[in-house]
Amino acid sequence: MHRNTWKQGEARIAKLFNTTRTPLSGICSRHTSSDTLHPNLYIEIKHRKELPLLVEFRKEWEKCVENSKKESKTPLFVIIKKYSNEPLVLLKLKDIPVVAKYMSISD
Repeated sequence: MHRNTWKQGEARIAKLFNTTRTPLSGICSRHTSSDTLHPNLYIEIKHRKELPLLVEFRKEWEKCVENSKKESKTPLFVIIKKYSNEPLVLLKLKDIPVVAKYMSISD
């Protein structure tokens, strides 16, 4: 995967939530360990050539939830498949309204 591919994917997801991607590499930026600078959502974005079984992301999801608690944010886990414009998201059912209110999707 080209080194800019994941950056572009993170920027695209960040834009959907009216924010920007975290500069540098997440926690190295000293802003947040999230992949975006959203003040209320902890957005973790993963890029893969193939969509894995969600069970394969269990530890990463749990880490996302743990980190979101440290920052008092709502966790949102996004999986982007290479060559696809349809990312998948993983979030708690109770968080759907919270996440939806921050989304900005245009046709």
